[in-house]
Amino acid sequence: MGAAVPVRIILALICGVALGRKQDSSSALSGIFRARCAARCLSLHSARIAHAPTHFQSNGSLGWCQGHKQCAKCLEPCKESWEQRDGSCREPCERVFAKRHGECVTSCEFLRSVMVLKQGECPAPERASGFAAACVESCEEDKECPGHKKCCANGCGHTCQPPRNLYRGAPLKPRKELVFEEMPSGVLEVRWSSKFNVSAEPVLNVLQRRWNYGIHPSEDDATEWEVVAQTSEERVWLADTRPGRWYQFRVAAVNVHGTRGYTTPSRHFRSSKDPSPPPVPSDLQVSHMTFGSDRSVLVQVSWVPPADPDVPVNHYKLSWSLTHGEGGHTMPSSLKKRKTISGDSDSVELEGLREDKSYTVELQSVSYWEQIPLKSSKAILRFSTQQEKNEPTASPVIQKGQSDILDVGTPFYQDGQLQVRVYWKKRDPNVSRYRVQWFPEFCSHNGTRVQEKLITQENYASLPGLQFSCKYKVIIQAVGSKSRTQAESTTFSTPPCASIQGKSTKPITCPGDPVAPAKIQARAENLTAVFSVHDSNVTALFSWVVAVTRPPQQVTGYQVTWADVTAERRKNNQANSLISQSQILPPERKVLVVPGLQLASAYRLEVGVITAGGQGPTTFKTFQTPGHARPVLHYKPKVKKHHLRMKSPWTLLFLGLLLCAPSAWAVSKPNFVLMMVDDLGIGDLGCYGNTTLKTPHIDRLAEDGVKLTQHIAASPLCTPSRAAFLTGRYPIRSGMASHGRVGVYIISAVSGGLPKEEITFAKILKEQGYATALIGKWHLGLNCEHNTDHCHHPSVHGFEHFYGIPMTNLRDCQPGHSSVFYNVRSHIPYTELGGALATLLLLHTKGLVLISRRLVLCLGVTLFTAIALFFLWVLTFPYFNCFLMRGGEVVEQPYVSETLTQRMTKEAIEFLERNSEQPFLLFFSFVQVHTALFASPSFRGKSQHGLYGDAVMEVDWSVGQIMKTLERLKLKDKTLVYLTSDQGPHLEEISVHGEVHRGYNGIYKGGKSTNWEGGIRVPGILHWPGKLPGGKVIDEVTSNMDLFPSMVKLAGANIPSDRQIDGHDLMPLLQGRVQRSEHEFLFHYCNAFLNAVRWHPANSTSIWKAFFFTPNFYPENSTTCFHTHTCFCTEAYVTRHDPPLLYDLSRDPSETNPLTPDTEPEFSSVLEVILEAERVHTQGVKATEDQLSVTHMLWKPWLQPCCSSLHQLCECQRDLTSGIMGNAAAGQGQQKK
Repeated sequence: MGAAVPVRIILALICGVALGRKQDSSSALSGIFRARCAARCLSLHSARIAHAPTHFQSNGSLGWCQGHKQCAKCLEPCKESWEQRDGSCREPCERVFAKRHGECVTSCEFLRSVMVLKQGECPAPERASGFAAACVESCEEDKECPGHKKCCANGCGHTCQPPRNLYRGAPLKPRKELVFEEMPSGVLEVRWSSKFNVSAEPVLNVLQRRWNYGIHPSEDDATEWEVVAQTSEERVWLADTRPGRWYQFRVAAVNVHGTRGYTTPSRHFRSSKDPSPPPVPSDLQVSHMTFGSDRSVLVQVSWVPPADPDVPVNHYKLSWSLTHGEGGHTMPSSLKKRKTISGDSDSVELEGLREDKSYTVELQSVSYWEQIPLKSSKAILRFSTQQEKNEPTASPVIQKGQSDILDVGTPFYQDGQLQVRVYWKKRDPNVSRYRVQWFPEFCSHNGTRVQEKLITQENYASLPGLQFSCKYKVIIQAVGSKSRTQAESTTFSTPPCASIQGKSTKPITCPGDPVAPAKIQARAENLTAVFSVHDSNVTALFSWVVAVTRPPQQVTGYQVTWADVTAERRKNNQANSLISQSQILPPERKVLVVPGLQLASAYRLEVGVITAGGQGPTTFKTFQTPGHARPVLHYKPKVKKHHLRMKSPWTLLFLGLLLCAPSAWAVSKPNFVLMMVDDLGIGDLGCYGNTTLKTPHIDRLAEDGVKLTQHIAASPLCTPSRAAFLTGRYPIRSGMASHGRVGVYIISAVSGGLPKEEITFAKILKEQGYATALIGKWHLGLNCEHNTDHCHHPSVHGFEHFYGIPMTNLRDCQPGHSSVFYNVRSHIPYTELGGALATLLLLHTKGLVLISRRLVLCLGVTLFTAIALFFLWVLTFPYFNCFLMRGGEVVEQPYVSETLTQRMTKEAIEFLERNSEQPFLLFFSFVQVHTALFASPSFRGKSQHGLYGDAVMEVDWSVGQIMKTLERLKLKDKTLVYLTSDQGPHLEEISVHGEVHRGYNGIYKGGKSTNWEGGIRVPGILHWPGKLPGGKVIDEVTSNMDLFPSMVKLAGANIPSDRQIDGHDLMPLLQGRVQRSEHEFLFHYCNAFLNAVRWHPANSTSIWKAFFFTPNFYPENSTTCFHTHTCFCTEAYVTRHDPPLLYDLSRDPSETNPLTPDTEPEFSSVLEVILEAERVHTQGVKATEDQLSVTHMLWKPWLQPCCSSLHQLCECQRDLTSGIMGNAAAGQGQQKK
């Protein structure tokens, strides 16, 4: 069962991509191509059109062109009915215009050119970058490139590249608002208006529509887009709109240079009229009879389903009975036998009929509209079950045998197939399309009876691929007719092959003629094996490709054999020890999964390609399985030079799937360990350049994994950054961005928090069967209405297990570190108060103001009370806000921080051990190195950077313990490990003793609470042996929001479609499948205020960053805000910039030299793009409730969590454990070594 998983994955992916390509190459492009062709004709004859009489222009310039002799010749190849075939354009033009067909030929060649060459121009070869500059032949034609990309030369090959001047000369899109007006006759008028165009050439409008059945509009169930009109006007009248259908329209403006594409789909339109009952099923007939030995007869009755009903046929009601007497009287209704047949059927078998009897069959189609059945008239068939006749006599009452308006030409042999042309008269001028169906009723040989069909706008059709010596029936049905015209049918016979063979000058092979067997040249090559080892069992994924043959030979399957050819087993004289298996695979399956192979063994793979003419030569190769369990091992043979040209994108797709298959195959659901350090600077780690602070375990993680050098936090503050990380969305979308000065939660008894409606990756993974745990800091709210509702608790957001602090680590939580609230002194206006007091005393001395002793006493008491309450608040703060929880229970209040990292590491290890047999998610959210700083005794004084360095070393030790546990549990290769920081370091933190307690950002400016690079550029390390390359450094823009879609996809779940997800899947970038990040723009918020925009243009190394405002630093020449302890975003604390400050981070990563129009030629154009991106982004941000508003941030005593009664000051110590310090010392000892 498990072995088939990768095969299913590969085949599903191939089918999915094939479907996507099919949709991309729909009739939408054909309509554009033909419109360009017609626009060229109008452009050539524009002078004549301008002087044409007014009445000729009533239908626009297209109507004039159709009536003008030369213009009509030019227009002929542009019509939908024109068949594009290989070869010269001259021959089809000669068939339509016997003389002077030059206009037709030129127009035909132009149409072919626009179908091959996409709009735009190839860029200069020297401007190619990334994969576009690779020296490979990855394409030969534009159609092999996705989207608007063209196949362009890069100096040493051809690759798909974005074109220059894509829309040069093309007209602007029409306005997207379309107006619908339904006439009483049922005709629908569609109107639109064009934007101002500077196009000198005539412009044509191509109108497309799609529709779906039902009483509700649905884009998922809608038909493909189809062209319904091509006009030079801005309105169209459509006579074929049908009741019971929801229509959508879109329009494109096209001229000879091309188009800017279709408008967005219009609003849905449905006719106000009720749908009609479905038409009568046509061509009801007996298609086969089987006579039994007991005189019983099995009769198969077939029919042609109603063509194009208003609403689809739900089912058919069929009845049959014996016919008595010469008048053909049927049995009473109560004695009739009945059947209900599915609406998608076109035949049924009638059992229990008797030989030599006459029967009557009645068939009726039934549809439903708003629970009301709509029934057609009945089609009636009478037939006899007489065995002596060659064919049953059947006389359908409705259908005519031959038609007086149909005519069939003489069959002819052309392009290697027998064809015939059918003609008919147009009876209804409102009918613009016809459905043509044909099938053989009888053949002299045992040919296949396949029904084929086509739709045409002309009054003739060529029927290709006919069989010799057959009697065919052809049926013509008007499509979209309001008058319900009856289908017309006729029959014709095809000649024997011998008569055509005798007249033809070219050799024709007839059925039954002996054919010289052709040599089978198809062979397999590039045999490859990928091995996965689990518990000494080896599973192999064998794959191959088929060599190109001349002429091409159709592959019908593969004969694949694998055999154990290990020498030791053959040496033991065990004749039957050669274990082998052989099987035949279908042509689309070029892979074979073989489980249960042995370690250190040799296996021989043999592949033979089977074609319609036989089997080709066998290709074989011997592979050696790994000698011990290790990551996925690849064996790749030498690839011949012509394979590197990668002529077809399907080849690239298949090779890509083979490379990706082992990832999905070896680990269906990987484990996830996410580690987020609080306030860690990007320059604090050895792997990011620090030479004095030792972090060996984190450095080893980066050495064996992928290091991101432009990893950006979604916010420079704890609460919004963590909300974005969990949800993959900018925090303003979830209401986790403050509109005030304070941007984080600082007390626990508040009602704000991450809304339960938000979807976190933990929620999704929990639904996928993952065990989920959050250990450490939460900081996203707790309660809403009372102190135990836990409406914002981690358990509400998908974490089954929680052990940590719901708030954050402040100075007040550490004895001897003073209080964060003492900083309110910096906000007291001492100067203003002193001046007011001095003025008051002066006025009192002069006798102008009387100050009574009672007033002085009252003010003194008030001041003393305020100071007393303030110090009481500071004294009790740790008891109310610094507590540890296990699940929903408070287990330590206030918590003892000294051993907190030790205990949390132990908790994480125990979680891994408990869940080693199932997929798990561990989010280890470190409390360190947020201030106030702490470290366990075994780490104190060990670093050169004071207490901050000690804390970083303890974090590194904890990371090492986690990785050792994964290795001990043999989970390392099955687990994606991620390490980061929630934002940059807090640069303003100075202890009460004057010690600097802050991190290091290297060359980057600013820190926590600012959107300078030092505040948001954080470490980003991902580790997954066998799946991610080791030692890789990626210098592309990524975000901590990218973890959400990456994990969801790896877990096999779907990304939510009901909300905007701002992150992008990282795996293609990490695995090297793409070279550029999907983040073209990143929006940097300071609280709820859009502070800056980052733009990384495609095909450019520049990374532009524009600031709309910047914080006011103090001291002025520093990059910190010491006067307020942290930088704020409100108006009083920032300076706004108009135009915005612009930097190019690729040249100035330290953000020291803002660009100006004088120093940067692209200054204005870059800002124009950024401002437009800012406008579009802000329009897409929906207003939501601010979870950090004053109302939500006020202290509410009834929300206060306590582990005991309030008179005991919420104090308890239930979770202190023993033996932890010894473990820490051991870990420190290992680090010393």
